[in-house]
Amino acid sequence: MLSAFPDRVLISGLAYICCNRVAPGHIKHLAYGKLTIGALTPDSAGLGQRLGDLFAAGGADCEISRDIVASRWQKCVWNAPFNPLSVLSGGLATQAILQSQEDFVRDIMQEVCRIASASDHPLPDDTVDLNIERTRHMPPYKTSMLLDFEHGRPMETEAILGNAVRAAQRLNVETPRLQALYALMRLRELQIRENRAPQ
Repeated sequence: MLSAFPDRVLISGLAYICCNRVAPGHIKHLAYGKLTIGALTPDSAGLGQRLGDLFAAGGADCEISRDIVASRWQKCVWNAPFNPLSVLSGGLATQAILQSQEDFVRDIMQEVCRIASASDHPLPDDTVDLNIERTRHMPPYKTSMLLDFEHGRPMETEAILGNAVRAAQRLNVETPRLQALYALMRLRELQIRENRAPQ
């Protein structure tokens, strides 16, 4: 992506919000609601800050990240366990997954933290604990990947798991749990495609 826009300021954005698209134009908001944005490329003109100020002026809670790549890894810490596990468990909400498999969830989160650290974007030491505590205080929540699965839409397997696994391989970081989740999700997607194929 960076090479496609040389000499341009590229700003990445992340949304931290629990919401479900339940119908066209119908969003159900359950909890949270914050934006994090930051420049992926040098931003001497302060365009990221200007964009953040515009969001804030519109009433959005918008934070400017000085290391947006680390922020992206931070979001992956939560997405990597809960999105695929919600599908692979047959539709369990986040609370049920956490109550049943907290140790497994923590191990997956730690693997993501190790990738971030190896890529020179280390996350705070309390990242896993904070994600666990925030999930405890969330209402039971269907992940975006689960909703896509239930509605027959393409899932974010590559964006959430594939990219993380490939980064780990490039950096020689052992991630057996992430690799297993990725393989299982690829199999689930293959099953979906075969079920849709004409007989």
